[in-house]
Amino acid sequence: MLRRQIVRKRTGQRFILNQVQILCNQPGKRQVSPNHPRPAERRQHPRHAIRGMAVLYRGDHLLDLPILDVSLTGIRLYATDHSGLKPDGVFPIALPECGVHDAQVVAVRSQSVAFRFTTPEPNGLRSFIDARMSKPPG
Repeated sequence: MLRRQIVRKRTGQRFILNQVQILCNQPGKRQVSPNHPRPAERRQHPRHAIRGMAVLYRGDHLLDLPILDVSLTGIRLYATDHSGLKPDGVFPIALPECGVHDAQVVAVRSQSVAFRFTTPEPNGLRSFIDARMSKPPG
């Protein structure tokens, strides 16, 4: 049914609008309106997807967690065990060749935890990002 509706429509703007309207009417889908643009980006610094590991100090435990992305003001780590990681909690995070920096939990999701560094642009973070961005993947 959905495919027939899309195929019958002509190409161009009308086609795109009909696709958006059909997607908006599906249950469980995020509501998107073609008349309202996305909100402006509020981040001060861009995120960079970087491969690597960070060490999160959680009480007496050290957790090696993969880095999903990092910016000069925060970091997002892959984590499925969120016990003890509550929003507004502050935890030390160690980055390779960058040192240990305190970071506040700002978001806990099913597969990740986002942190904001308590010190904006911690020492060594810019060179850490630049070094990881210049490495070839692999």
